[in-house]
Amino acid sequence: MESKQNRAAYTAGFKLKVVEYAKQHGNRAAERHCGEPPAECTIREWRKMEEKLKTLSKTKCNFRSGIAKWPKLEERVKEFVLNHRKAGIALSTKMIIIQAVKISKELQIQDFKGTASWCQRFMKRHELCMRTRTRIAQRMPEDYEEKIIHFHKFIIKQRKRQNFEIGQIGNMDEVPLTFDVPSNKTVEAKGAKTVTIKTSGHEKNHYYRCNNALSAKGVDTKPCEWYFKVYKCLCPVSWVAKWDEEREAGTFPGKL
Repeated sequence: MESKQNRAAYTAGFKLKVVEYAKQHGNRAAERHCGEPPAECTIREWRKMEEKLKTLSKTKCNFRSGIAKWPKLEERVKEFVLNHRKAGIALSTKMIIIQAVKISKELQIQDFKGTASWCQRFMKRHELCMRTRTRIAQRMPEDYEEKIIHFHKFIIKQRKRQNFEIGQIGNMDEVPLTFDVPSNKTVEAKGAKTVTIKTSGHEKNHYYRCNNALSAKGVDTKPCEWYFKVYKCLCPVSWVAKWDEEREAGTFPGKL
């Protein structure tokens, strides 16, 4: 399968040099001299727009001026973005494109497609960019050393009261799972120091899934879940203990 050839981009300075050569030797000769591409038909088009090419910077490749083709549409889209950001609502580029297409139908604009490249140019023209929500870094409390000592004393006190050994203290591996995962990125004006995103608050309502808990002696515990301080066991027996029993009995289906 042949590889797809990419389109080449030529600067205005190069186009003018090719046009000057074509004036003296002809379009076909310019094609042979400069190499294909550019093809003869392309050189013919460059000769037609020679005066326009002279007005461009020699390093530019196209006639894009940065001026919006649909200024009314972009003003309404910008107003939509700013109003949503004032309310703290997260916005994605897809939401901007959907809103732009909706407004284009209201304004009866037939040739607006709402592509991703238009959205990028729109954001550049109106000084918008993708930003990550800013957060206040969590700092260690000033009395953290005192709290650590207090915790150690609490453990020693509980050991004496409950009469258990150090080897019976276990380490639990837990994974917090939330019911709502809001977006962490949004379109925002350039230079904004604070980027806030309002949420429903359900992301704070989470439960912990305990994958495994292992004591210092190597004793495995049952996997479990906590829903708002409600304990729920996932398995009637520890799967490690069950695997050990099946392996000893020769009924374990897999390999360890």
